[in-house]
Amino acid sequence: MKTLKVLSIIMLVLSFLSCSKTSYNGIRVKNWKMKMDQHEYKVSFTDFNGSTQQELPIKNIESLTIVINSKIEKGKVYFQLVDHEEKSIWKEEINTIKSIEKTILINSNKTYRIKLYGENATGNFSSTWD
Repeated sequence: MKTLKVLSIIMLVLSFLSCSKTSYNGIRVKNWKMKMDQHEYKVSFTDFNGSTQQELPIKNIESLTIVINSKIEKGKVYFQLVDHEEKSIWKEEINTIKSIEKTILINSNKTYRIKLYGENATGNFSSTWD
């Protein structure tokens, strides 16, 4: 009975993890906290090394205004917006306290993703979009 309960919990956790649209590429990080919703992506981290990407939940818009706020205490973080073909739309190095706003014309039929690359980075990062 106990084994069945443990297996059920493991299956439940794996099913939640498989539904995520976040992918991790050789990431090493401590204290990773992430929040993603319809208009915001927030992460905080310690010793972030590697890369992660998150699909933007946007549809039927012609332009995208992205606001980035960050406080990187150590290391570097690179923010990148790419389309479904991995074509870079915008890339920004973030290694301090920064606030950036940029409006980009996009194709409403394409899918876009935010990629974050960390190099021994500690701090927090948020992006919002309309």
